[in-house]
Amino acid sequence: MFPGKAKGILFEMLVRRFERKQRTPQAIRRGAQLLHGRLRSIDRCTIMAVQQSRLQRMVAYLGGHSDFYRQLFRRAGIRPDDIRSADDLSGLPLTHGNDLRDRESDIRCIPENSISASFLSSGTSGKPKRVDYSFEDVQAAANNGATLLLSEHGDAPLVAAIAMPVRHGLWIGWRQSAWIIEKAGGLALTLGDEDPSLVAQTMCRYRCNMLMSSPSFMLRLIDAFGTGEKPPLTRIILGSERLDAKVLEAVRVAFPTADVHTSYGTTELGVGLASSWKNELSIVFDEMDLVVEIVDPETGEPEDEGELVFSTMSRRAMPLLRYQSGDRARWADHGAPYVLRAVEILGRTDDVLVVAGSKISAEVIAVTVRDLAGGQRRRVAVSLQKGEGNQILHVSVEGVRWTPFVGQVCGLDKLVSCFGFQAASWSWGAA
Repeated sequence: MFPGKAKGILFEMLVRRFERKQRTPQAIRRGAQLLHGRLRSIDRCTIMAVQQSRLQRMVAYLGGHSDFYRQLFRRAGIRPDDIRSADDLSGLPLTHGNDLRDRESDIRCIPENSISASFLSSGTSGKPKRVDYSFEDVQAAANNGATLLLSEHGDAPLVAAIAMPVRHGLWIGWRQSAWIIEKAGGLALTLGDEDPSLVAQTMCRYRCNMLMSSPSFMLRLIDAFGTGEKPPLTRIILGSERLDAKVLEAVRVAFPTADVHTSYGTTELGVGLASSWKNELSIVFDEMDLVVEIVDPETGEPEDEGELVFSTMSRRAMPLLRYQSGDRARWADHGAPYVLRAVEILGRTDDVLVVAGSKISAEVIAVTVRDLAGGQRRRVAVSLQKGEGNQILHVSVEGVRWTPFVGQVCGLDKLVSCFGFQAASWSWGAA
């Protein structure tokens, strides 16, 4: 056994003992003090040893607890103990979002009465996908996220605004963010108001030093703050949508003393396992908790650019192997002081658009337009355009010259409320 592997196994044992039990903010703070600086000194060999140990344990667990993955292993002619490292995963079929929609009970590894938390996707691309967490999963997500946060944030008091125009109650983003902040001993303010001026006022009142939001809502907050009072932000974490260089620069100009990070998370993946380093766009993944692949979505074979696929390695309720994210990505460099890999998110592999923090299928929009227009068959063109400080979803309908009045007469104003977006996020045209 070479030193890197021995260190990896020891480190993995210590982390596993720490993460799954109820921990107080004081214990989390002590763990962060021990961790500070050590992550930066861990070599790639040690990380791979941790990943290999966790992956082997998770595959064996799925083979014994998930009907869906038992059948998948059988169809692929693979036994769980055939998978010794991430390289061996390429022999397994990919897990698709429809598998999670249609066979959630077969994927789930625990009885329903052991579920401690449950989350739904927005459902704008079809039936909402459900992801469940056990009590141990909840503790691990909160403990690990809080420890990593404090290892970089230090001992300063933490007052975090989680500012999103929340549209449904089982959204994973604010809930997991609140777990992490509270476990870190901080004050988590869930400010899910559509009106950014009210959010801005509350942030100033509580003197928030951290903000978690989306790029589109962040731009609205910047407008709401204007040249007036601003909270003393030192860290801004933006997720739910792709962050581009133009928006990043606007945020840095508005809050020059704050480090800006982009966070990558989905209902299936969870929160806190992938984020950028300070003021960068590349996404760095926690490879001690995830196996990350970029593959050809048709063959599942590795590619330098393709679909982002991930496998979770520490969840007990609903672990996922080779789950298709629907995001197109390529491997990228990063400036973080860790030997973890990073990707650049390039867009989607499907017709899903991300508007104002929510995913919506272009096909769903087209069907809704048809239904609201009396069932007439017309071509519908859907595109995402950049507005002044916001995103605009432009819908063009063949042969119809839309105005706000015509839209109201035809019932298309209902389309806006169907998907929970503000009218300012939409425009109409003629195709």
